[in-house]
Amino acid sequence: MNHNPFWTPEEVEFLDQFLFRDDAPEHCMDVTMLDGYLTAVVSGPELIMPSEMLRWVWDTENGQEGAHFKDQAEAEKVMGLIMKQWNAIAQTLTELPELYEPQIYERELDDGTHVPIIDEWCMGYHHGISIGGKAWDTLMLEQPELLSTVLLYGSPDGWAALERLNQDDSEHQSAADGLGDTVRQVHAYWLVQRRQQKVSGQVQSPIRGANTPLQPVRRDGPKLGRNDPCHCGSGRKYKHCHGAN
Repeated sequence: MNHNPFWTPEEVEFLDQFLFRDDAPEHCMDVTMLDGYLTAVVSGPELIMPSEMLRWVWDTENGQEGAHFKDQAEAEKVMGLIMKQWNAIAQTLTELPELYEPQIYERELDDGTHVPIIDEWCMGYHHGISIGGKAWDTLMLEQPELLSTVLLYGSPDGWAALERLNQDDSEHQSAADGLGDTVRQVHAYWLVQRRQQKVSGQVQSPIRGANTPLQPVRRDGPKLGRNDPCHCGSGRKYKHCHGAN
């Protein structure tokens, strides 16, 4: 079996530079948010058409502003990389789920240890859930615990709860370590549901993006540039703190 490859480090760096460029749309995703988003889209209850999926990549708030490409070659490369990751995630979760791991940022501390930064990834996954809307309700009702980490780190209500919980480092690490297993379980749940629908002849039409309702996850303040001070207050540039790979 030929396995579709995930992004290479060089491809991640290329996308990172593209998405953080000065002329990039104000509310476009970053690389780790994009990975979380694609993971939710390919894992969910309904087929999402690429045109519908892509419009939220460039404009997470309204799904209206398009990407700004320098030329056709750049457009083809960026779009090709997004679809490459889409296909790699879909195939891995279906055929080799044990190999799946989320693409998340890490921040290196002064003592050399690394802290996983999962907020952006969870925001992306939450955005993918939002596109599916009520189609996700069955899972929310039957197994709400499966999405607890995504909702805690990826939604405004969750951020408020995190402030109250004041988690320690071990709890945060445990949440990060569990993301891969969460993804595998959610994908397996919807895979069974979709197969049952197919057998019963209840296959739903794909979401094409005509009037998709979406409650966006909004950032507080403008998007940070790679060389801007990080929003966490560390005093470091974003690219060396929460924006570090």
